[in-house]
Amino acid sequence: MDIKQSVWVYIETEDGKVAQISQELLGKGRELADAKGKKLVALVLSGEEAAAKEAIGYGADCALVVDNEELKSYDSSLYTTAVRELIEKYEPNVLLIGASYNGRDLGGRLSAAAGLGIVADCIDCRYEGDGDDITWIRPAFTGKLYVKILTTTRPQLATVSAKIFRGNKLDSSRSGEVIHEKVDLQGQKA
Repeated sequence: MDIKQSVWVYIETEDGKVAQISQELLGKGRELADAKGKKLVALVLSGEEAAAKEAIGYGADCALVVDNEELKSYDSSLYTTAVRELIEKYEPNVLLIGASYNGRDLGGRLSAAAGLGIVADCIDCRYEGDGDDITWIRPAFTGKLYVKILTTTRPQLATVSAKIFRGNKLDSSRSGEVIHEKVDLQGQKA
């Protein structure tokens, strides 16, 4: 399956299952992917096959599973290195990350390490035109105003707040491809 220029969702897990915030983002990611005829890819760094299959049930066409043992639990440096390597290889157009504690950490570090623009704590995103530019919506002035933001770097990177995109239901009958990867974490702390 060709997943270049696709929409990616970084999957956080809880007890081996797709976390609520990632379920929500898969629903929004599905909407974005369908709007431009792209694939939706679930990025599962923790190597959990069950979570990858569950992510497909929540709307992903494909799950990219990283099988490095060092990534079983969140580590800022290792996760940043892994995601950076994968986005260089697969060139996604969009990467949605939940605005959780770890998600905000990963988003900020990835932005700095890869020289990417990032929009933090979005409450909506959509295509507004014929191109592949996402319009990100986020609150400003303590929520009294909403601003639209465009980024010029690829992938378009954002952290998205929780409990915004509710209603994504699990469809256990969905099928999709699971791609296994190992990344080079040489020289990174363990």
